[in-house]
Amino acid sequence: MSRKKRKTKKEKEIEYFKKLGSCFDEYKKIIIIEVDFVSAKQISELRKFLQEKAVILMGKNTKMKKVLKEKMKQNKKLSKLLPEIQGNCGLVFVKEGNLNKTFKIIQKAQKQQEKLKKEEKEKEEEEEEEEKETEKENTNEKTENQEKEQEEEETKGLKIKRVYNEGSIFHPSLLETTKEDMQQLLMDCVTNIQVLNTQYKFRSIMSNAIETVLAVKIGLGLKPTLVEEC
Repeated sequence: MSRKKRKTKKEKEIEYFKKLGSCFDEYKKIIIIEVDFVSAKQISELRKFLQEKAVILMGKNTKMKKVLKEKMKQNKKLSKLLPEIQGNCGLVFVKEGNLNKTFKIIQKAQKQQEKLKKEEKEKEEEEEEEEKETEKENTNEKTENQEKEQEEEETKGLKIKRVYNEGSIFHPSLLETTKEDMQQLLMDCVTNIQVLNTQYKFRSIMSNAIETVLAVKIGLGLKPTLVEEC
């Protein structure tokens, strides 16, 4: 029985470029994640949770940027992703209709990781307290180093950096915005537009602005207010 031939480094690289390129072509929604001090096991678990909804691709930034720049020639909107590929990051290519679900799954994984880090930190603090009883020399120096390490650790772990959606890039907190929040925001916009319209008589500009707001509200399934219908 013949052994399966192992792929060379060059073959693996070509395969990676091909897969990443096809993902940029196929998927219109991408979540950029930060993976500082995230283990391969944690990424593997996240892949399992997202199996039906998204594809996670990791890799060197230089390789990701190389593929991205090639795809930017066909789709200029992808250029907004370029500044986001820095540090230890990964790309989560989201299948159509699964953006919010994928976001929530990653958020859940992030919270679980934070919980584990907290438990580990508490355990370490307990051990340090025991050590202090038997070792009191160089206490100040150790405390300063520990505080510095602690600050660095708190900024590391699985995080959602940005969300790309068909040419738009925004902070992940926008995905947590409720329908009520959006309705209130749009109502405030309409009120401000009406005030400007009354004061400065920018009737044609204001009419277009109100029409735009109305279109957004109807698209979200929200009812127009009385002031908008006038």
